[in-house]
Amino acid sequence: ENVPGIYEGRNVIESYFEGTPPKFYSIPFSMYDENELRELATNAGFKDVKVALVKKEGYSPSSAGLAIGIVEGNPIYLAIVEKDPSLVDKITEHVKKVLIDKYGDSVKVPLQAWVVEGIK
Repeated sequence: ENVPGIYEGRNVIESYFEGTPPKFYSIPFSMYDENELRELATNAGFKDVKVALVKKEGYSPSSAGLAIGIVEGNPIYLAIVEKDPSLVDKITEHVKKVLIDKYGDSVKVPLQAWVVEGIK
C-alpha cells in the first residue's frame, strides 16, 4: 500500500487468483519494524543507533517496464507460473494497462525504506 504503483500491480495479480491470493502477499517484507531494527543493531554491538524512514520518488520511464518488473521481478512470478504459465503475459499486459491509465507512459511513485546507522 505504501508504493502505489506496485500496489496497483498487486491488485491486478490478485484478481487472477479468484479470492485466494498467493501467500507471498500476506507475508510482510523483512526489516519493516523500526523498533526491531534498532534492537538488532544494538544487540550486534552498535552504539548511537539511529533508524530513519527515508522517502524518495521512484521513476520508471516505461509503464511497460514497470509492469514486467512487478510481474516477473519478484516471487509472485513463481505463483503465477505454478497456476498457469500462460497467465504471465496476460497479467503483465493487464498491469501495464492499469499503470498507463493511472500514471501515463512513465511512472513516478513514492518509495520508502528504513535506514539504520550506528557506530561500532
